[in-house]
Formats: sequence, C-alpha cells, structure tokens
Amino acid sequence: MIKFDTLFRRIVFLAFLLFPLISISQSHGKISGKITDNEGQPIPRAYVFVDKSTYQTTTDNKGKYKLELPADTTLTVIISHIGFINKSFEITLKPGAIKKYNVRLAVREMTTVDVVGENKSADNLDKLDVKSVGIQPSVGGGIEGMLKTTGIGVSSRDELSAAYSVRGGSYDENLVYVNGNEIYRPQLVQAGQEEGLSFINPNLVDNVYFSAGGFTSRYGDKMSSVLDVRYKKPQAFGATIMLSLLGAEASV
Repeated sequence: MIKFDTLFRRIVFLAFLLFPLISISQSHGKISGKITDNEGQPIPRAYVFVDKSTYQTTTDNKGKYKLELPADTTLTVIISHIGFINKSFEITLKPGAIKKYNVRLAVREMTTVDVVGENKSADNLDKLDVKSVGIQPSVGGGIEGMLKTTGIGVSSRDELSAAYSVRGGSYDENLVYVNGNEIYRPQLVQAGQEEGLSFINPNLVDNVYFSAGGFTSRYGDKMSSVLDVRYKKPQAFGATIMLSLLGAEASV
C-alpha cells in the first residue's frame, strides 16, 4: 500500500512537469484552415506566416495548415504562393483559442514586359581599346599587335610581323578598312611574311572595330575577319613624336 506522503510527492512532481505545458497552452492559440484557388482547388506548399516574426508553416498536399500563435497580441497573417496574389488578415487570439481561417488566393496575371537593349557594336564588330595599344605585350606594337593578344583565334607567323591570320585562315582573307575605304596590301600579305611596320598610326585613331566572323556583307567578300579603323577628325594643329628601342613614330 502506497503511503500518503509518497502519493503526495508524486502528485507534486507531476504537477511541476505539467505546469509549463499548461502555461504555454494558456498563452497561445491556434489557427487552421485550407488555402484554395478561385476554383476551390487546394494549393499545396503555400506559405503561411506572421509578418515580422518567425511564426510560419506551409500547407500540405490538400492545402491545409495549422499554426500556433501567441495570444492577446494583434498579428498579421500573410498567405503567399508563387503565381498567386498575396493575401493577409489580422487576428487576435485568446489564450487556448482555436480559430479556422479558409483563404482563397487569386491568380496573379502576367504583365507584358518590354525589353529594350542597346547594341554597342557596329555591324557585329567588337570595339577595341585604342588607349591600350602602347601597353600591350607585343614586340611590333600597333593595332595588329593588339589583335594578337585580344582577338579570338588571331595569330601570326612571328612576333615581328604585322600580318595576321584568323582561325587558321589565309593571310589575305582579312579585310582592312580605314574611314570606310578598303585598304589593299597585296605585297607580302599572302605569305604572311615579315612586315614589321604597321601602316596604322594609333595616335591618330579614334575608334577601332574588329570582327573574327559574322560581319555584314557590306564589308566585302573576304572570309576571315574585318578590321575597321576610324581616324580622328582634326580640330586643331598638333604633333606627336614617339621614340623607342625598336623604332620611332611621328604624326602631325
């Protein structure tokens, strides 16, 4: 037979264990319900959460949810799902209360978006940085030397030659234009022989465009590449002189 004092101790011990659970249930309430679309179809994995808090849950495959919330506090519950317009409502639960909220979400209509882009290349040509000509790691220097380091598939027989081939093509399959005029250089170009001096003066160049393929038909019938050089329009009289161990340049 259990003594009275032993029974009393057990009752007190159980009371201490159950007291936190009772206090928690009395300080919280619960909401539940079903989330559907305009046609009454359940929306699974809808996001149900309280604004500016960590209380959250998601609906199951039948669109149902349950969420325990603090009582005696005005809360804003938000229901969200991709493709639907968010919906919200305010609630204030009493301790231990259980309320049901069924919510219908409206489908979000897709709006037309106009995408406007700017084509910065001219006739599918890439614009080269003329200012970097003087600092390119090239023995010969010049515009052609820059192509060998920046152009895709551009190579030459040796580093002293200004002639170049593109993607394994012939040396005479490269178009060169200066201010809209095609430049013909039949000598030495076909064999890719040494032509150390470039006829393009980088100090006078305004813009340089290059394409290793896909250029428009207005550039002629060559197959490999197009080099389009556009000189500056003089605004005043001036002169430049450049001296190096490999040569000298002067322009007026």
